[in-house]
Amino acid sequence: MLDERVLRVLAEGASMMRRDVDSITEDCIDRGMNEIPSYRAIPVDDLRNSLHRNVMRSAEVLECGDVPAPETVAEATGTTAERAAQGIPIEDIIRGYRLSITVIYERFNEWAAREQVDPAQVLAGARLLWRLGDHFISQAAVTYQRIGIENALEEDRARTNFIRDVVTGSFGSVIASEYGLSPTSSYHPLIAQPIDGVGHHALRQRLESTGRSGDRAALTCVWDERCIGVSPRKPDPGRLGVVALGPSCEPASAAAAMQIAELVYAVVAPRGVPGVYTLDDVTWRAAARCEPVVCEWLRDRYLNPLRAQDRSSRELEDTLAVFLKHRRNVQSAAAALVVHPNTLRYRLNKIQALLDVDLECTDVIIGLSWALEIGID
Repeated sequence: MLDERVLRVLAEGASMMRRDVDSITEDCIDRGMNEIPSYRAIPVDDLRNSLHRNVMRSAEVLECGDVPAPETVAEATGTTAERAAQGIPIEDIIRGYRLSITVIYERFNEWAAREQVDPAQVLAGARLLWRLGDHFISQAAVTYQRIGIENALEEDRARTNFIRDVVTGSFGSVIASEYGLSPTSSYHPLIAQPIDGVGHHALRQRLESTGRSGDRAALTCVWDERCIGVSPRKPDPGRLGVVALGPSCEPASAAAAMQIAELVYAVVAPRGVPGVYTLDDVTWRAAARCEPVVCEWLRDRYLNPLRAQDRSSRELEDTLAVFLKHRRNVQSAAAALVVHPNTLRYRLNKIQALLDVDLECTDVIIGLSWALEIGID
C-alpha cells in the first residue's frame, strides 16, 4: 500500500493525464501508425477511442494507487475483440498496448521531471503503469484465444451445415461453390464410422487427404456420431474406419446417392471391417433390412431355432454362415472351421433336420443368407 504522500503526487500526475488526454492520445496514434503496419488499416476514430480509454484508465490507476484485477479491465476485452474482428493479430494487439503504455509513461516521466518529483515516487507510478499493461496483456491473450475458439467453432458449424445440406438435398438444384466444392463436378457421397480406438477427427483427416482429386476437395464432417461428406474419388481409410460410398454424381443429385450410401452403411457398419464399400460389394444385402416384416419372419423361421439349439456357442449358426460363405464347399468350409469334413457334414444334416430344409434348394439358400445377414445386427 502506497503512503499518502506518494498517492498525492500520483493523483497530480493523474490530473495531468486527464488534462492532456487528447494530446497523449494523438501521440499514441502517431507512434502506433508508424511502428505497427497492421494498425494503419484500423479506422483512426476507432484507434482514438480505444487509446483515449487507455489514457483515462492509466490516470485512474495512478489516482487510486492500485491496479484492478485483469478480468475487470473491460477495455482489454472490448478492444481485443474489436481488433480481432478487424484482422489484427494478437502480437500486434499486445505490441500496440505496450506502445500506448510507453507513451503514457513518457508523458508521466516528463511531467515528473518538470515538477521535480522524487525518483522513488516516479518509480511507484511507473510500476503501476507497467502492472496495468501486464494485466491488459494477460486479459487480451485470454480474450483473443476465446475469440479464436469461438470463430473456429462457428466456422466448423457453418462447414458442417453446408456439407449436411449438400448430402440431404437442402440446397435444391443450386449449390454454392464453397469450401472447394465444384457444383459441376462429380462426387461420391459417403458415410464413415471409425473403428474402436480411432477418433472421428483422425478418420476425417484420412478421408479428406486421400479423397482429394486435384483442386477438388473431399469434404467431411461429424453428424450424428458418423462422418458424412462427399469425395471426388474413392478415399482410402486405411485401418481407421468403415466407409460406405454412394454412386458418383454432381452435388445437386447427392441426396439420392446418399440414400444408397445409407443402405450400404447399414450392411457394413455392424461388421466393423475397415475398408470402402459400395453397392457392388453388398448387392442384395442392402435391401435385406428394408422389409421388416419379411426380416422378422426369416428370423423366426431360420435363426431362432438354431439359436435355441445352442444358446451359448451359436455353433450351428456359425457353421451355416461359413458353409455359405465358402460357396457350400465342404472341404473349404471345414478347413475354415478347423473341423473334419465329416463333422461339418454331421452339423449340416442336423441343420437340415432342425429347420426341415434342403441346403441344395436355391430358395432356401437365399432365405438362409438373408436371415444370417439380418442376424448380424
